[in-house]
Amino acid sequence: AVARFLLEGHVERHARRLRVALEERQAAVVDALRRELGTAVEVETPAAGTHLVVGVRGLGEPALLARRAAAAGIRVSTLAEYALVPSLENRLVLGYAGSPPDVLDAAVRAFARAIRTPVPPATRSPGSSAGRLPHAALSAILAAR
Repeated sequence: AVARFLLEGHVERHARRLRVALEERQAAVVDALRRELGTAVEVETPAAGTHLVVGVRGLGEPALLARRAAAAGIRVSTLAEYALVPSLENRLVLGYAGSPPDVLDAAVRAFARAIRTPVPPATRSPGSSAGRLPHAALSAILAAR
C-alpha cells in the first residue's frame, strides 16, 4: 500500500500543494507587514519554510514587542530565544503555516496594533511559561477568539 502510494505520485502532489500554500501564506504575511508597518519593518524572506524573521525599527526591542504582542494574545518569539549563544540579533520570529492568507492578514493587523500599544504592568515576560501559547504562531490571536 505504501509503495503504491509513493509510486502513484501522491507524496509529490501533496508536497507541491503544500509548497504552493506556504508560498501564498508567506506572501500574505510579508505584504501585510509592509502595508501595516511600512519602513519600520525589515523582513527576511526565505525560499521556503514556515516562519519569517522580522526586524522592527523604532517601536522598541524585540523582547518588548513580544510582550506587547503577548498582552494582545499573539504569540511571537524573539530570535534570541533560538540562539545557543547571546546574539546582537534584534529580530522577531513569526510563524505562518497554520492559517490561510485571510486569517494571517487579520493577524498581522492585530500584531501591528499590539506592538504599538504599551504593555500593562502585570503582563508576563515572553520567557515565562505561565499562560504561554505553545507555538510561535502569528495567528494564535484569532484561534483564541
